[in-house]
Amino acid sequence: LFITTAIIERVPNAWYIDPVVSLLVGVSAVVYGSKSVGKRVAAGVPIYQIDWWWQPKDEVSSSQELPETTKGGDYVASPEKGADAEHEII
Repeated sequence: LFITTAIIERVPNAWYIDPVVSLLVGVSAVVYGSKSVGKRVAAGVPIYQIDWWWQPKDEVSSSQELPETTKGGDYVASPEKGADAEHEII
């Protein structure tokens, strides 16, 4: 959008470029979002059921802990005992 603004500043008769680019970006976002939702539905996520969107009040807890996650990617465990792996220089 910054580029379209710069173009309009130089050539005011090219005002139609901004709405065209905005429409293309909007349509692209809708298509990408639809594909993402389609993949979730195909994977079995029940997003079209109201129970998936609403959590009962008795299950809501501010002290509820998040589940442990496995470390993946480029994570390397610290060879030193007691060293802080997050700030380790590799």
